[in-house]
Amino acid sequence: MQTLFTKTQDLAYAPPWSDYRPRVFVSPHMPAARGAMSTSQNSILKAIVAHDYEFALLIDCQTGRFTSCHSSQDYEIFPKEGNYHEELIAASEQRIYPSDRRHFLHSLTIDAMREALERSQQRVLFRRFSANGQIVWVEANFFYISEARDEIVLTCYPNNPQAADLPAGSSPQILPYQQGMQMGDNDMFTNFLVADLENDRCVRPPHTDGNMQDTVSFRKQIEWFANNLLVPEQREEYLRFFEPENLVPLLRRNRGFYCAHFTLQIDDDRHDVANVISLLPAPCGSPCGSDREFLFAYVLDITHLQEIREHSRQLMQQSRLDPLTGIANRQAAENDIAHYLHVQPEGESSLLLILDIDYFKHFNDNYGHETGDKVLSFIARTLKATFRKEDVVGRWGGDEFLLFLKNFRSMEAVTERLHKLRTTLESFEMDGMSLPIQLSIGGAVAEGTCNSVLELFRLADTALYMVKREGRNGFVYFTDTYVRAF
Repeated sequence: MQTLFTKTQDLAYAPPWSDYRPRVFVSPHMPAARGAMSTSQNSILKAIVAHDYEFALLIDCQTGRFTSCHSSQDYEIFPKEGNYHEELIAASEQRIYPSDRRHFLHSLTIDAMREALERSQQRVLFRRFSANGQIVWVEANFFYISEARDEIVLTCYPNNPQAADLPAGSSPQILPYQQGMQMGDNDMFTNFLVADLENDRCVRPPHTDGNMQDTVSFRKQIEWFANNLLVPEQREEYLRFFEPENLVPLLRRNRGFYCAHFTLQIDDDRHDVANVISLLPAPCGSPCGSDREFLFAYVLDITHLQEIREHSRQLMQQSRLDPLTGIANRQAAENDIAHYLHVQPEGESSLLLILDIDYFKHFNDNYGHETGDKVLSFIARTLKATFRKEDVVGRWGGDEFLLFLKNFRSMEAVTERLHKLRTTLESFEMDGMSLPIQLSIGGAVAEGTCNSVLELFRLADTALYMVKREGRNGFVYFTDTYVRAF
C-alpha cells in the first residue's frame, strides 16, 4: 500500500481538506486488507498522527470494528481497537464537553459519516477535555481509504476556530458569538441567531447538528421564518416588527432589550413563543471595532406556560364564583369588599347592601327547586345588568345576595337603581306564568378610611332585620348618624 505526502490539488482522488498542510492520503488503487489491521495500514495511521494529529482510526464500515493510533496518552479518546459504536458513546461520556456530546454522537456515527461523505462534508468541530481538565477545540476529518468505500479513516487534531473556518460569504465578526453560544440551541432556546445588520448577515444553529451556520441574509431568514412557521394572520406584523429601521429604535428606547409574542403553526399544533431580542456590543478584539453592535435574538416556546397560566386562571375563577349563579361567592365578595375599604380614600363613601328574597321558600315548595334555582340566577343577572361593572355583586348564601357600591355619591341615584331592579324582578315569568320577585334590602354606608368590615356587615344585617320586621319588600340603610327607610 502506497502513501503520499502532497498537496490536495495534486491528488486524483482528493481528500476532504481545505488547506495545504501536508496530509496523509492512501492511494485508491491499492486494495485494503480485511480483518486485522495489516502492517502497512498500521504504518498509515502512525504516519497520520506524526503530522500533528491527536489520533487516527481505521473503521470497518461493515463490521463496525476499528483500530487506532494515538500520538500521546493525553489523546487516547479511543482504545487501540474495539467496537466503534460502543467506544464512540464511551468517549462522548468521558472526554467530550457536555454541550457538544449530542453533536459529537450525531455527526460521527458510521452512517452519519457515510452520508456526510456523499455530500462532501467531512469536517466536524467539537470540544473535549484534556488530561489536565482544560477545554480544547478539536477538528475531526474523515475519508474513505479506497474506492471500495468499505473503510473510513477518522482523524482528529487541535484546531481553535478562526474566521477562515466560516463558510464563504459569512461575517467573520460574528465568530466569537458562534463559539460562546453553541450550547444555546440545545440547552436554553428553541432557536437563536446573531445578526450583523449593517451587512445584512446572520448566523444561527440548525435544528439537526448544533453547528452554527451562516444564512443567506438576515432579512431572508426573517422572511423564511414568517412564511413557514408563523400563523398567517401575524406574518405582516412580524415582518414589520423585524424591519431594522423599526426594530433598532425600539430596542434603544427599551435599553437594548425587548420581548414580543407571536404564534407558530407547526403541523397541526399552535405554539405560543416569546421572541427575545437585544443589542450586543461587538466582541472584544473584533476586527469591526468596539463601537459596532449586533442583534441577538432567540425564541422561547412558552406554550406550556400559557397553558399553566390559563389553567391557573380558570381554577382561580372557579374558586371565586358561585357555581349556580356565576357571580362571586361569599368569600370572594367579602375579600373584595374588605380590600376596597382598606384602600378607600378619605372623603369617599361606599354602600354595602344585603338583599334577601321575600318568601323564597314559596318558590321551592310550590314550583320546585328547579324554579328556585332559576329565580336565583335571574336575580344575579339582573343585579349585574342594573349596577356598574366595578361594583361587587355576590351571593352571600341561600337566598341572600351582596351588593357593594364603590364611591357612590348620591343616595337618590341608588334608590332609582333599586326601583329599576324592583320593577325588573316583579316582571319575572316562568313558562308564561307571572312569578313576581320581591326583595328586602338592608344597607350601611362606609365613609372615609379605617372602616370595620365586620361593623359594616353588622349594620347592614340590622337594617335588613328592620325591613323584615316592618313587613318586607323595602329598603333601610344606616349611616354614622341616622337610619333611613324607603
